[in-house]
Amino acid sequence: MGTLTLWCTRLRVTSILFAPLLLVAFSLFDTGAAQPLTLSDAFLRAAAADPALPAAEARINAAAASIRQAGTKPNPSVMFELENFAGTGFIGAFDQSVATLSYTQLFERGNKREARTSLAQAGLQAVQLQKQVRALDLFESVEIAWVEAVAAEASIALNEERLAAARRLQMETERRVAAAREPAFAGARVGALLAETEIALASARSNAQTTKATLAAYWDGSPDFQLESAWLNGGDADWDVSQIETSADLALFQAERQSAGARLGFEEARAVQDPTFAGGIRHFAMGNDLALVASVAIPLPFNDDNSGNISRALAEREAADHEYAAQRRNLQREIATLQSRIGAYAIEADSLELSAIPQAERALSLIQEGFERGAFEYIDIIDAERNLNNAEKRRLEVLRTYHLDLARFNRLSGRYAFIISGQETR
Repeated sequence: MGTLTLWCTRLRVTSILFAPLLLVAFSLFDTGAAQPLTLSDAFLRAAAADPALPAAEARINAAAASIRQAGTKPNPSVMFELENFAGTGFIGAFDQSVATLSYTQLFERGNKREARTSLAQAGLQAVQLQKQVRALDLFESVEIAWVEAVAAEASIALNEERLAAARRLQMETERRVAAAREPAFAGARVGALLAETEIALASARSNAQTTKATLAAYWDGSPDFQLESAWLNGGDADWDVSQIETSADLALFQAERQSAGARLGFEEARAVQDPTFAGGIRHFAMGNDLALVASVAIPLPFNDDNSGNISRALAEREAADHEYAAQRRNLQREIATLQSRIGAYAIEADSLELSAIPQAERALSLIQEGFERGAFEYIDIIDAERNLNNAEKRRLEVLRTYHLDLARFNRLSGRYAFIISGQETR
């Protein structure tokens, strides 16, 4: 892990997490300059505009209400009975009547209230984690759109440099053709190269506008904002696989395991029969006498002992255990793969920046000097320009892929969970 961190650190120009602080510091010196939209700003805007997050908050409130309800006791009952009235024979209207007023209470056994409360608490934890997972999914999508937009902006700069070089080559070639030092078709070939470069630049600008519009669509905003292309050089994947238990996805599966266990406990508690006790006073109209009465009712589990629900809850808990183990293994495998790929991209980008691109620039410089002395032809400059452009485009594509994988890595590691929860999880 230390070697991988070193690889990624060599690419780091600025950290995403500290981008807002850097922008604030910059604004102290140039308050009139337009500040680029940061990734953190994009997260906050997307979260504020996403209707799924308020829905998740409403589910959290509902789960909290379920906890309050689960802790309540059964309501008592007051019952009034009137017997032996309005009959025939010696039973008159009310002379022989018997009136009973009783108070009835169901007594829960088997820790049913505690079981209900545990089940409701497990449900609350699950919906809280579902909100976090939803936010992380949203942030991953926003970060992917962000990477595409920043890479598209950087592609404009590369194509502008290529166009400027093509125009310089055209001017020099026209001068040499006019002096009969190059054949006439040389000017036509350079002109075709210039036209190709202009088309590529127009395509890059159109693609940049499209990707920015895609990003802005997460908050129904306008794509008229600035992006900092140097951001592509930042980022790291230093999250240790041993910290996988802090993953929101795994925590959600763990909450589902706990919920399944609480469901089993609840169904087992329901299998315990609850007696109903009643006590009251009885009035005999014939002698105007009073007497106390008491009763108890105990259900007999001859037909329904809740064994089916217990078996179902037991199977669901077993399934939740297996799903947790499978998810843990999948996360470990995916994170390890991402770290390996990100490290490889870091090495390639570093090699292109420190070796391939400088060599291509030096080769182009030498050929341009020789071209001015007549030692090289225009075709040599075109080839050298193409080699340099290919190296720069390859580096940009490597960085783009690097950050797309890093966006997935950030999603799995929960790097930006603190934006929703209010504190960093790592």
